[in-house]
Amino acid sequence: MRPNPADRRRWVVGLAARVGVLMLASGAQARETERSVRAVATGLGLPETEVVVSYSTVMVSNIDSDPAPVGEGTSGTRPEGTVAADVTTAIQAVRVWQPDYHRLAAAAALVRNVHEGRTDLAAAQAGLDRAVAIASPYPRWLRFAAPALLSYGVTIMFGGRLLDALTTLGIGLAIQPALERIERSELSAFFQTLTGVAATTLFVVLLVKIGIPIHGGLVLTGSLLRFLPGAALVAGMHDFLDGALTSGVTRLAEVFLYGAAVAGAASVVLSFGAGIGVRLRITTAGQEVWPAGVIVATGTFAVTCYALRLAVPWRVVVTVAILGAVVVVLGRGMTPLTAGMGQQLRTLVAALTVGVLGQTLAHRARQPAALWLVPTILPLLPAPSTLLPLLAETEAARQALQGQALATAFSIGVGVGCGSILLETSARSWPRLIHPRHPQGRTRTAP
Repeated sequence: MRPNPADRRRWVVGLAARVGVLMLASGAQARETERSVRAVATGLGLPETEVVVSYSTVMVSNIDSDPAPVGEGTSGTRPEGTVAADVTTAIQAVRVWQPDYHRLAAAAALVRNVHEGRTDLAAAQAGLDRAVAIASPYPRWLRFAAPALLSYGVTIMFGGRLLDALTTLGIGLAIQPALERIERSELSAFFQTLTGVAATTLFVVLLVKIGIPIHGGLVLTGSLLRFLPGAALVAGMHDFLDGALTSGVTRLAEVFLYGAAVAGAASVVLSFGAGIGVRLRITTAGQEVWPAGVIVATGTFAVTCYALRLAVPWRVVVTVAILGAVVVVLGRGMTPLTAGMGQQLRTLVAALTVGVLGQTLAHRARQPAALWLVPTILPLLPAPSTLLPLLAETEAARQALQGQALATAFSIGVGVGCGSILLETSARSWPRLIHPRHPQGRTRTAP
């Protein structure tokens, strides 16, 4: 039996809100989520739907455009001939944020199918249930090892010796079971980060104390990289620049909070290390001079592992790796364009490149831009200024490093955000350049 119009409207509004919650929780940006929710409502017959998306809430509201008039003798209080507005609103909160780009890609595919009329309401509800329950495309052992392999690649990229990289890999594998157990607990993400950073730093301190011949500062940098909030930085700055101020400010506050957790936990454990005669400082200046090819290869490997950790669909991983290699080349000053630039300017140029190329690839593949934008900024994150401010020995050094930290974060966030938004704007003016074409010659556009 077909539902009556009022019931159907409630189901559509509720479905659209659930889609928005799934996308936000999986790592989508606020504006992207808002457009997707509106596309779902429009595709299911409710074009006049209002959507409000914040960091933790999705609100969808629809006013019936053709309600019955309130006539004489009705129980309504309006004068005869006026219209009784029938308003349907759904408000849902995001309870858990866990970047999962395989789930995000599934949600985006559902939005496209609904928007283009290939999926009706019943099929959309079933598709959403499948997207919520979808499993990672990668085996458990690979998901387990990816963060440690990521740290291994970064350590080599920044001049670490093979023993340094193997030590970083070993630390990552050793703490991973405990981190997975903590992630399944009710402990908040802040305390999860705090615990993971403290355990990692303690491992490095103890290994240096017992005399393992490693570059402790570089091993520490590589090991802590996995805890940096790269996804929140990209999403927050993109939302902020795109006009979603509430969501953008909240996400950037989250970046600051997690950064403080990383630096604070490391500072406490390093103070303990100094008390037992182990003095370490985070650095990205290793002792090994690797050929440029090795640096690019290990940087690309690290980006690929980061993509696997985020469950980026395997069809996308190849282009993510290629874009990651471009970022390494630009960020390390391996081209005539960036060779004479300072570190901050190289970071900005590389981030702009990520924004433009990542958004281009996203438009052509009709996938969320985060699949490319987040993994490929990895080579830019380990700059010492993103980690060091709370570890400085003097107040003057701390203030100087805080300024560097803000400049680095600003360069990454603004570069990626501006590049992405400029490309989105260009797509409206030159759609044939950005979007692939159907065989019939019509340009495809995503919602």
